[in-house]
Amino acid sequence: MNEKLNCIYRQPTDMPLRVDEICALFTYFKLCGEEYFYFQEDFIHPRVWQAWENGMKFFRQNPRIKKLRDEDLKSDTYYGLNFEDDDETKSKS
Repeated sequence: MNEKLNCIYRQPTDMPLRVDEICALFTYFKLCGEEYFYFQEDFIHPRVWQAWENGMKFFRQNPRIKKLRDEDLKSDTYYGLNFEDDDETKSKS
């Protein structure tokens, strides 16, 4: 998955996402939501979650990825994982 994500990241920012890229990103977004859920349930160590979150922040820097992610967040299907003003830090409630 990392190879696909890095390839998407390196594309020109004005290039529309292809269908295969959108599918790969949705798979990644769902995995991020699951990782967040498991972190909230204490199955994932906070340092591991921090590393995962740093990866999400990296990929979100790309305007193509950010746009799709922001649109997809409206579906509210990620166990409460949200990105507000580029501050992705979520602490346990």
